[in-house]
Amino acid sequence: MNTKHFKDSQNNTFGLDTTSENWKSFIREDWIEITIDEARAIANPPPTQQELDQQQEVENIDFLSSETRRTSDVIAILDDAIEFEIATDEEIAQHKELRKYRLMLSRVPNQETWPLNPTWPTCPEFFKTKE
Repeated sequence: MNTKHFKDSQNNTFGLDTTSENWKSFIREDWIEITIDEARAIANPPPTQQELDQQQEVENIDFLSSETRRTSDVIAILDDAIEFEIATDEEIAQHKELRKYRLMLSRVPNQETWPLNPTWPTCPEFFKTKE
């Protein structure tokens, strides 16, 4: 199929099959012929800065929630080990580090740059996810 692409004065795009005998009769007065790349750019414009900022804010909110939950889950297990007096010295140290990390995470939303550009607390080395 051979297609010619056009846009109108309101930046709406149109593709016409040029194998049709009367394809030219569909062209309107305010249409301008454009390339396929121009038509794609109009149909799929890059995100605006506002959209990019909104996406970053959502990602930061989601990260804070999931990281806090992940930290709390491990703290709960270590709480049990401590309560039943079976925690190792290493586990007791990790418990303390994780509680501090969770506390610092809880303060992130208080930053002036939240939620777009927060400063994240340093994750304890032993707790970093393997990527």
